[in-house]
Amino acid sequence: MTTKEYWYWLCNIPNFGSKKIGKLLGLFHSPEKVYSLKSENLKNIKGINPKDIEAFIESKKIDWGKEYNKLKQKNIEFITAIDMAYPKRLESLPDKPYGLYVKGKLPDNETPTVAIIGARNCSNYGLGIAKEFGRELANNGIQIISGLARGIDGSGQRGAILGGGKTFGILAGGVDICYPRENIDLYMKVQESGGLIGENPVGSAPLAWQFPMRNRIISGLSDIVLIIEAKEKSGSLITVDLALEQGKDVFAVPGRVTDELSRGCNELIKYGAGIARKPEDILEELGIKG
Repeated sequence: MTTKEYWYWLCNIPNFGSKKIGKLLGLFHSPEKVYSLKSENLKNIKGINPKDIEAFIESKKIDWGKEYNKLKQKNIEFITAIDMAYPKRLESLPDKPYGLYVKGKLPDNETPTVAIIGARNCSNYGLGIAKEFGRELANNGIQIISGLARGIDGSGQRGAILGGGKTFGILAGGVDICYPRENIDLYMKVQESGGLIGENPVGSAPLAWQFPMRNRIISGLSDIVLIIEAKEKSGSLITVDLALEQGKDVFAVPGRVTDELSRGCNELIKYGAGIARKPEDILEELGIKG
């Protein structure tokens, strides 16, 4: 197998996430050396359980050169952590993805990037604000990152497309699967204006536990994370926590104190998040004149 195919194999062993892959690479330095291990070599490695060893053994029965070539047929590129194309913004993450699947392009490393996220079940007001921010930021050369979800995420990305800019959707499942299905038009357009990115194998349906893992990539690829409408215990706040751990700036759009969808944003502002009243607030933070 080629070096790329060894990486593809390692990133496709069931239940081998970034932590297990990172541990194996830390011990054995390359996917080729990991592949050459016997099952006995894995038994005393902390974090590797009997089911993992069984999955490791079964994975070697597959023709990975053939499997890798199937990606080309689907116009999917596989980027490893050692490739020149790997996003610089992700390199310093302690739990960085070791392989990325890409339909379209990756964000430019040198161009400012903003994540627009928020409630799925948002208000019409929130949809309009997200679209306005996405359009104006993209029109000023800002790359927009989001999760292609219904509600705020998708609306911000639609705005970015209207603004003639680049937007990138980070998916929890395989990049060849549109989720939610209702966003199929956006799924197709994002590939043309930017790209679809994920760390899970092609054909993977998105599972609940994969979304928080996906969120670390959304914040990791962004210079600023912007929250528009979030309840007090919103899933979007997981991304905020990740962004703060990664040293990213967080902004929130304020709302009425009586609105449930504003409580999360207002709390963030209370504890020090930047206030985003209009797109110019974000542009100013990035040193760009709108």
